Amino acid sequence: MIQTVSHLVREHHASMKLTVPDLCQMLQVNQATVHRWIQEEELPTQMVNGQPFFHRSDVLEWATLRNRRFSPEIFRASDEFTATALSEALRLGGIYYDVPGIDAPSLLANVVARLPLPEGFDRVGLAELFVAREAVASTGIGGGIAIPHPRHPVIVPGQPPSVTLCFTEQPVQFGALDGQPVTALFATITPNPRIHLHLLARLALASRDLGILQCLRLQQSQELIFAELDRYEAALSTGSVSAPAVSAYTPL
Repeated sequence: MIQTVSHLVREHHASMKLTVPDLCQMLQVNQATVHRWIQEEELPTQMVNGQPFFHRSDVLEWATLRNRRFSPEIFRASDEFTATALSEALRLGGIYYDVPGIDAPSLLANVVARLPLPEGFDRVGLAELFVAREAVASTGIGGGIAIPHPRHPVIVPGQPPSVTLCFTEQPVQFGALDGQPVTALFATITPNPRIHLHLLARLALASRDLGILQCLRLQQSQELIFAELDRYEAALSTGSVSAPAVSAYTPL
């Protein structure tokens, strides 16, 4: 059975409504920009008595897939996220190289095959949900990176959160907004929707870091990738990440 627990997500959504001013602070834009996004870029919105409200999970997904900036303060200003370091989650999920696939469906099937799921988990059904999500909107966030996920997060209760990184055997078209084919994919497994949101937000921010981007584009060693993530997480914890961070990595 695919455990995406949409009822838990809806319940979680109910307590996470954001106003336009909230969104302006979160995405570091003015109100005119938010209203333009509602009209022109399909920003997920719920109208209540003529006023727009937003669910944090919908906004995070929308901002991630469109490579919109949002404030790192999201991790410090709210107790709605449980802190999970990307490096810790990635060590649990693993890094894989030369993952085969000639198109999105075949590549996603091979990504799902590498996820740390319990014995008997319906991987075929999960891969179909990944592919169905791509038909609605690409999860390619630009720069050759994708964060594939079903419409509702993959939930495995009792299992620690993990992030799996897969480097492709060859570039694969994903319909990303920048038109670049995908060569690196992140997939998450979490015990609840709250941690899924947390990891999604951290991946969105980390994907703009210069050192991490270099590692992903050059498909560097696991040791170097973890070193860059540790550096980035340290900068994030001190509040010094607000733009692409200075990297400790020097290109060859």
